[in-house]
Amino acid sequence: MAVNKLLAPKMPSFSDPSLTDRNQMVRSPIAARQIIYGRTKTSGVVVYLSVTGSKNEYLNMVVALAGHQVEEIGDIYFNDELALTGSGTSATGRFAGYAEIYKKLGSDTQTAQTDLVTETATLTNGKWTTNHRLRGIAYVYVRLKWSDQIWTGGIPSISAIVKGKQVYDPRTATTAYSANAALCLRDYLTDSTYGLGMSTSEVDDTAFSVAANICEEQVEIKPVTIPPTYEKRYESNGVLYTSSSPDENIGKLLGAMGGLIAYSGGKIVPYAAGYRIPTVTLTEKDFVGAINVQTKTSARDRVNAVKGVYVSEENQWQPSDFPPSISATYLSQDNNVRYWRDVVLPLTTSSSCAQRVARIELRRARQEITLSSTFRLDSMQLRAGDTVMVTLARFGWSAKVFEVVEWNFTSDGTPPQLQIAMTLRETASSVYDWSVTDEEAVVNAPTTTLPNPFSITAPTNLTLTADGTTQLIQADGTALPRIKVAWSARSEEHTSELQSRFGISYAVFC
Repeated sequence: MAVNKLLAPKMPSFSDPSLTDRNQMVRSPIAARQIIYGRTKTSGVVVYLSVTGSKNEYLNMVVALAGHQVEEIGDIYFNDELALTGSGTSATGRFAGYAEIYKKLGSDTQTAQTDLVTETATLTNGKWTTNHRLRGIAYVYVRLKWSDQIWTGGIPSISAIVKGKQVYDPRTATTAYSANAALCLRDYLTDSTYGLGMSTSEVDDTAFSVAANICEEQVEIKPVTIPPTYEKRYESNGVLYTSSSPDENIGKLLGAMGGLIAYSGGKIVPYAAGYRIPTVTLTEKDFVGAINVQTKTSARDRVNAVKGVYVSEENQWQPSDFPPSISATYLSQDNNVRYWRDVVLPLTTSSSCAQRVARIELRRARQEITLSSTFRLDSMQLRAGDTVMVTLARFGWSAKVFEVVEWNFTSDGTPPQLQIAMTLRETASSVYDWSVTDEEAVVNAPTTTLPNPFSITAPTNLTLTADGTTQLIQADGTALPRIKVAWSARSEEHTSELQSRFGISYAVFC
């Protein structure tokens, strides 16, 4: 018996490592490898440490960022402070002269990092040799020079802006970097190393092409400008972990495009969130069994508001709340009882996209009519995920649009007669309606106005006075010389700096 169902993604939790752990540098002999899709900020696992130099003044670290080749390793951060922009190897800013950074993209043919090989050549143990190629692993090698003024907090946590995997596009038969959510899902399903390892015959590339086209549609976003500002409808930008189950990782990829998935005809069929125009109409002549209709979902499953989190690039790549999707109409229909649904979007970095996904989630939940029945074999032209029009006068339906949720063969009678059993759920094009006026602008978290502790403005008009009036004469006649220190435009940051460096306070110091 063939059975295919339309499946909703498994929603990750708020404690998912894709949200909480990706920026944390760790040391562990059993850490999971990371899979990076799209563009994101991430750290990784320290896989090598050594000290070199005549006085052991250099610390060498190798941090693995991904378990595959990546398109680009960009800006480097030390404890969320920018240390290197773009290309080059010498750190900038206050780290200049105290850090060197080298990048390897993780190709299967990459050679060992020659600078690290040279740096550790004199070590008795722990040398990095030409055999340490880390093929298939993207990483950074960082050499830090000791300074008690620079590394006041110990070894910094190192992270980078990374453009992730190259993915195959069935529309062009080429493999290239892309954040297209549908193509990233296809890559994970067919990846034989860290994904499901499905063959190309097990994925419906026609459906993946349709989903990829939806993901690349241009959507206007705020602020409203002339000419308008656009972004792609759905993208996947983030980290998956090999320690997570395939079900969890697929759920995150589907969540990035508000999508659903079906297994039909021995193939995976994806659906990005977008209206699919029906071409088939079912009427009374197509029904061969009893019709069961459910008009409302239970209170346990009701939804009239959706809230959640995404990863905000504008907010230092931190998990952030997006404006909730709330409907006063739905609230009134539910007797003013608020029913929330939480969504977690670890692969979404745009507030606008997060709001679109939340709005679709809310409107889908309000399409509550479900129809189950058996149908003639003509219904074999449908499959799970397809849309279909239903015309039934006794229910007042004329070309009402439903989505096929479940489809399977069944038999009835003696001799048995083959039939199609289907479960349909109502849908509408309005579920996917969106305009720039629907978006609520997000105000980024304000940056601190505290003085930079690493950049202190020198006090002005500094004077030092040493004369007879400043001396202290003790009881035994011993004269203790003192120096009077004064300056103008005194501020708390100056006072704190002078106190910490010289142990002095206020205007007169001994």
